[in-house]
Amino acid sequence: MEIVLATQNKDKIKEIREILKGISVKLITFQEHSRELSVKEDGKTLEENAIKKAEVWMKETGKPALADDSGLEVDYLTGAPGVYSSRFAGEDVTYADNNAKLLKIMNGVPEEKRTARFRCIAALVFPDGRKEVFQGIIEGIIITAPRGKSGFGYDPVFLVPEYNKTLAELRDEIKNKISHRAVAFKKVREYLSQDKKTTKIKVCGITNREDAFLALSLGVDAVGFIFAESKRRITAVEACKIIDALPQTILKVGVFVNEEEKRVRQILELCHLNMLQFHGEESPEYILKFREKTIKSFRIEDEDSLKNIPNYKASAYLLDTYSEETYGGTGKTFNWDLAVEAKKFGPIFLAGGLNLDNVEEAIRKVEPYAVDVSSGVESYPGKKDPKKLEEFVRRVRGISNAD
Repeated sequence: MEIVLATQNKDKIKEIREILKGISVKLITFQEHSRELSVKEDGKTLEENAIKKAEVWMKETGKPALADDSGLEVDYLTGAPGVYSSRFAGEDVTYADNNAKLLKIMNGVPEEKRTARFRCIAALVFPDGRKEVFQGIIEGIIITAPRGKSGFGYDPVFLVPEYNKTLAELRDEIKNKISHRAVAFKKVREYLSQDKKTTKIKVCGITNREDAFLALSLGVDAVGFIFAESKRRITAVEACKIIDALPQTILKVGVFVNEEEKRVRQILELCHLNMLQFHGEESPEYILKFREKTIKSFRIEDEDSLKNIPNYKASAYLLDTYSEETYGGTGKTFNWDLAVEAKKFGPIFLAGGLNLDNVEEAIRKVEPYAVDVSSGVESYPGKKDPKKLEEFVRRVRGISNAD
C-alpha cells in the first residue's frame, strides 16, 4: 500500500518515517509528488485540521493520505495555545518566536502551575471515504528557559518529568517512543499492520438521533439517511440536526432515488454528507456529475442484473434484492453467488434481507467490503432495535476477526 504523508514539514516527515519504519507501507512525501500543496488550517480543533489536510492530499493524489495536527495545551492558559500552537506568536513566525512568547507569558508562574501536555491527532483518509483518527498525549511541565538542541517546535521548553529532560534533550530513540506524535503514530502503525479484511457496517434508514448515536457507540462505519419515498424517509432539516451532532469519523450517506441534480446538491451542501448513494435508474453520466464519493445501487434478480455495473464509475456498488414494487427495503435476500461475481467491479456493499440469522453466512460466502442493514435490525420501520443492532455488529465483527 502507498500512503501520502500530508505534510511539508521536513522535521515531521523524519520523525514519522522513523516511527512507521518496518511496516509494509510505502510512504510518499511532497518531495516525491508533482507539486506542493498548501492547506489552510482553519479548523476549530486538531481533529478538523488533521482530517482536512489528509482529505486535500487524498483528493489530489487519489491515494490514502496521512496527516496530523499537534498542539501544546498549557493548563495555566486554560489549554492555549492549542490548535493555534504553530502560529501562537503570529503568522510566518519561527519556533523561537513561539517559545519566546510562551515564556514571556509564563514568567513568574510557579512550577506547580506550569503543567502542560502535547496532544497529537493523526488522521488517515482513504479514497473510499473511510476516516481513521488516532490520538497521542504526553504530559509535562513548561520550564523557564529553552534547553536542548534536538527536536522542533516547543520541544526545548517542554520538560518530561520522568526523564528530567526536555523533548529537545532526549535522544531520538527515546523521544520516538514516548512523544505525543509517537503515541499517535504507533496507533497508526498498529492499524496498518492489522489484517484489513474487517467488513465495514452501514446502518441505513436512520430517522432519529437516538439510533444514530447508538450506531456510533457500537462502532458502525456509516449511517444512511433516505431522502426518497420510503417508510424510513427523513427530511433534510431533520437529517441535518442529526448529522451536525455526529463526529467526522463516521460516514454520513445520503440515499436518493431518481432525484433532480439540483435537489441532491442542495441537500449535500445543507447536510454535509460524506457520500451519495443513488438507488434508482440514474445514468452513468448522472453519477459523473458529482465529485463526491458515490455508491450506485443495483437491484439483483439474475446474472443479467450485473451487466450494467461496469458502465458506472462509482466509488462502490450496493447490491440489493430486486422488487417490482420498491427500490429497496424488501427484507429479502438474493443469490449471493452473484455478489461474489460482482466483486470484480469494485468494493461491494451487500444489502437485501440481512439480519442476525444470515449475516455471518453472508460474510463468509461473499466477503464484501461492507454490509448494509436496515429492516433486519428494526423494531418497526424507521426505529432500530438496540439489542438487534448490538448483536448484528457483534456478529459482523466476530466473523471478520475470526477470519
